[in-house]
Amino acid sequence: MQEKIKTLVAMPNIRVVACQGAMKRGGIEEAWLVDGVKTVKAAPREVVLKQLDGYAVLHP
Repeated sequence: MQEKIKTLVAMPNIRVVACQGAMKRGGIEEAWLVDGVKTVKAAPREVVLKQLDGYAVLHP
């Protein structure tokens, strides 16, 4: 999975984010994320804001 994420992060116009709330609930530390993966405070809010800006959201 890490290799797939690294491939996505390296692509132009692709942004991979992790929800800080979900990470906290799951006991996941930011240091464990693949380089290039950013965190957002709340994933649902991020999805709505990006869609309103015209972005497409892709789910695995």
